[in-house]
Amino acid sequence: MLQETHGLKWWPEKIPDILVKSANKTRNKEFKSGVNLRSERMLDYLTCGELSEVIKFNWSGCFDAIFSDLDAVIRIMNDLNGLRGPIAHCCVLPADEVGRFELRIKDLMRQL
Repeated sequence: MLQETHGLKWWPEKIPDILVKSANKTRNKEFKSGVNLRSERMLDYLTCGELSEVIKFNWSGCFDAIFSDLDAVIRIMNDLNGLRGPIAHCCVLPADEVGRFELRIKDLMRQL
């Protein structure tokens, strides 16, 4: 969405500096570890919580045309960020947490 509306320079122009630094740090750490990089897209190096900051930063004129309510989207993204923690650390997500994750995804889709 951001690239379509703001061109190829959307990353440095439409992402808060602190998030650009965070993504660069994560990518560089991954690169130096000798593993395959997860992506060429810097956006893929942000957490759900950081993505909610991107949405907030670009709400007017971009995400307000996609989602219906900023506060609801931020709340849902923060919940998803908490739920993804165990998954990211290779822990099995209990069935009730899987259900909670699925519900929050449905909540996010309703905001579209």
